[in-house]
Amino acid sequence: MSIDGEKLKLIQWILSLEEGAALDRVKMLMKNQKNLDWWDKITKEERSAIEKGLEELKAGRVKFHSQARKLYAKWL
Repeated sequence: MSIDGEKLKLIQWILSLEEGAALDRVKMLMKNQKNLDWWDKITKEERSAIEKGLEELKAGRVKFHSQARKLYAKWL
C-alpha cells in the first residue's frame, strides 16, 4: 500500500475513534513527532554518509573549500 493509502487508512481509523484514551495517544504521537531531532528524521544512508565524512575528517583526509573548487571548477 502506498504512503497516501496508509495515511487515508489512519485518518479513517482516527475518525472512527470514540475512546478518549486512544485519541490522547494519537495526540502524544503528534507532539513527540515535532520534538524529533533532525538526525532521527534522515535516512540510514544519509546518516552513514555523514558518519563516513566525520571519520574522514578525524583521519585528516580533508580538502579546503578553495582546493575543492579548483579541483571541480570545470563542473561548477
